[in-house]
Amino acid sequence: ISPVIVHTNGVTAIVYTPSSPFPAGSTNRVVLVYADTAAYYQTNTFSFTVAGSIVPASFAVPSGSVDRTQVGFRIRPYETTNAQPNTIAWTELQMAGAEGPNIADLSLGNNGWFTNDSVINYDENISGLDGHFNYDMGYTDQNFPGQDPTLTTFDNGSEEILALVEFPVAGTYTMGVNSDDGFRVTIGPEPRDQTAMMLGQFDVPGGRGAADTIFQFYIGQPGIYPMRLLYENGAGGAN
Repeated sequence: ISPVIVHTNGVTAIVYTPSSPFPAGSTNRVVLVYADTAAYYQTNTFSFTVAGSIVPASFAVPSGSVDRTQVGFRIRPYETTNAQPNTIAWTELQMAGAEGPNIADLSLGNNGWFTNDSVINYDENISGLDGHFNYDMGYTDQNFPGQDPTLTTFDNGSEEILALVEFPVAGTYTMGVNSDDGFRVTIGPEPRDQTAMMLGQFDVPGGRGAADTIFQFYIGQPGIYPMRLLYENGAGGAN
């Protein structure tokens, strides 16, 4: 290997950049051997596990095929009277129509789909008193697409959110979802496919209150990649 010694603001660091990313989930070892002027040698051994997924360059779409004037997200809501057990597997079945008819309010959509060209910041109760992530950042809460505007509930509701996301440089990216209840983020030529690469999720029966899930992944080739966020809510609070 060929590490590089870097001096920044009085701090000396040894930096090594591999020729290709280490496999996701792999455990690697770093052995540091050094000596003082008296030739006293010291060896320190460290280990680390690589987080996240490595996204293949083949997942990118041709840049010329993307209409950059159409900025935003495509969103499909689904709500049922059947009870949501707070699992992603059940949510996929719901989205496929296997858990009962869709009772979401689709009157403002287009063939069941909605468009959002702003920030994703949905809450079933838009009183502004919830203190969730985007509200704290100065964004106004919005009702869920498909939520009955006369109600402050979105029980047994799900949202499928699609977007083409441009990653301008290669490297490790960090993303996060603040949700009540669960979610899954996938990426790939068809991110709705059940075998698409999963980047991050919260999938625990019983759900959770509003909380963050942070995840990382590696983009080896800059480009525009199809992504999907699947969200589910059981009962009680939803955002």
